[in-house]
Amino acid sequence: MNAVNLNIETLNPALQTSKEMSKYYQTMDTRQLVEEMLEIGLFELVSVSTKKARKDSQSGRGKHIVKLRTFDTVEIGGELLKPEIVIMNSYDGTSPLKVYVGIYRIICENGLVIATKEFGQFSVRHMGTPAEVAFKVAMGFLDNLQIAVEKQKEMAAITLSPTQIQNFTRQALALRWSNIEATADISEVAEVLRPEDAGNNLWVVFNRVQEACTIGGFKVEGMKRKGRPLKSAVADTIFNQELFELALSYASIQDAEFEVLN
Repeated sequence: MNAVNLNIETLNPALQTSKEMSKYYQTMDTRQLVEEMLEIGLFELVSVSTKKARKDSQSGRGKHIVKLRTFDTVEIGGELLKPEIVIMNSYDGTSPLKVYVGIYRIICENGLVIATKEFGQFSVRHMGTPAEVAFKVAMGFLDNLQIAVEKQKEMAAITLSPTQIQNFTRQALALRWSNIEATADISEVAEVLRPEDAGNNLWVVFNRVQEACTIGGFKVEGMKRKGRPLKSAVADTIFNQELFELALSYASIQDAEFEVLN
């Protein structure tokens, strides 16, 4: 996946040439959907990521991700954040239209996808006009965002022991890299880089480990080289989703019920 300078024109269903799709398959034009989302007036377009192509004429095929960010900030745990909508879609059946709740941390210029398979993620059938789907997405986002804020408060109230922090960090590393030695010194991964992330509560530990694993730049025993940053929008979204799910397992937080938009 690679960023395409906010050019939503590359997200064009007409570029889809697969002959394997059923004639009954209904395509949702991501470009039109994003345009309708922007018309609502709550969001700005921040990134468009599409599958790499050898030829410009092939750009936009397959799975792609668009990020929209709210103009307004919200305060969570004393930190000003900007909520995001992360839209994943395809024109060839490789991915249904999915929407994730995201959070952009201004202090570290890093995005979190706060979602699990049951929480903060919803699918929208490729049915209805882009305007109708955009309305459903916006309403689902607002509903899910409020519950996400409550989740953050619950996580911030849970203090992890040094052993739990180490275990969480090792499990997080395993989500990104294989062959990490069980005896490797991983203290650098959960290191506090800024005052806002100091402490041992689950929320700040999750943020510290997420940032380190996303950006990379370190090497622990078992890794062949220094970890590289996550550049693929799809891989980044999946990793964030899995890491948040791992964090919730430490909190023993019961997932709230989210409406699945049909």
